[in-house]
Amino acid sequence: MSETKKKEEIFFLDTEKSGEFFDLETHKVIFDRYSFAFKLCEGKRVLEVGCGSGLGLELLSNSCMSFDAIEYCERNIQLLRKKGVGKAKITHGDAHQTNFRSHSFDLVVALAMIYYLNLHKFLIEVQRL
Repeated sequence: MSETKKKEEIFFLDTEKSGEFFDLETHKVIFDRYSFAFKLCEGKRVLEVGCGSGLGLELLSNSCMSFDAIEYCERNIQLLRKKGVGKAKITHGDAHQTNFRSHSFDLVVALAMIYYLNLHKFLIEVQRL
């Protein structure tokens, strides 16, 4: 198994997965984060980094001009495509070095996944986007 595949397996086991249940307090935290992000997205070109199981995709994508999302875990992407993602465009990617052109987005949303990143490298990439 390749090193990337190993990391992806570990990441998938450690993050929320489509169809899994979580407690009410966790639901409230997630809802509050996406409600806050929703207010910032209206009419903008938005990128969500680390969309996971897609809990906020529909909400955010319906409020903005355009909505892209990148996800590191290929298995999450497959599950999202099966369930449908509305107008969101989801691609596999690494938040530290994306394939998007400079100045492609007005807003980058990165919620509960930020602690997985090398923050310095990530913020340099966000500034470019």
